[in-house]
Amino acid sequence: MKFAKSLPKTSRIYLTFDELPSTLTYAKENIKEIADNTVITANTQTAGRGQFNRSWFSPPGTGIYCSIVRKPQSLHIAEIADLTIEAAKAVASVVAEITDAEVTVKFPNDVLADGKKICGILVETATVDGLAEHIIIGIGLNVNTEKSDFPPELRDTATSLKIIAGREFDMDDVLEMILEEL
Repeated sequence: MKFAKSLPKTSRIYLTFDELPSTLTYAKENIKEIADNTVITANTQTAGRGQFNRSWFSPPGTGIYCSIVRKPQSLHIAEIADLTIEAAKAVASVVAEITDAEVTVKFPNDVLADGKKICGILVETATVDGLAEHIIIGIGLNVNTEKSDFPPELRDTATSLKIIAGREFDMDDVLEMILEEL
C-alpha cells in the first residue's frame, strides 16, 4: 500500500470520547495540538458525516467511529491521491477476513458487504507548497448494529458485521485489525 510505505510506523496515541459531533471535525479543529499517528474514537457521533457532507448514522456503542491523524514530513500531494480508495480497501480486507460476506469497494469511499453499505471513508488533507501538512482518515464502520437500530430509510441498504456474521464483535479488536492493515 502506497500510504504504508510512504509514512513511517510510529507509536499510536489514542484519544477516546464518549460523544463527539464528529471525530473528523474534532481532529480538524484541534489539529495543531494533535500528534502524528493519533487515533480519535467516539462511542457515538451526533453529527457524523460522509462524502458530500451527508450524515453518517452513529448510534452509541455499535460502531467504530474514528479518525486517524497523520502528519508526514515531506509527502507530496500526488502520493496521497489514492488514499481514500486504499483506506477503503484496507477496511474491506478486514471485513472479508472476519466474515463470510462478499466484500467490495464502491468507488471511491464506501465498503459494501453482500451489496449493502457497511463502512464509509472520508479523507481530508491540508497541503503547503504541494506537501501534505496533515492527513485525516475518517472511518465509520457498522460493527454491532442491529437491523432495528438503523432508521427505516437505511434498513434495506445498510448492514453491520453483526448482521452478516450473526454474532457480536469486539470493536477494539476490529479497530486494531484495521489500523494494522493501514
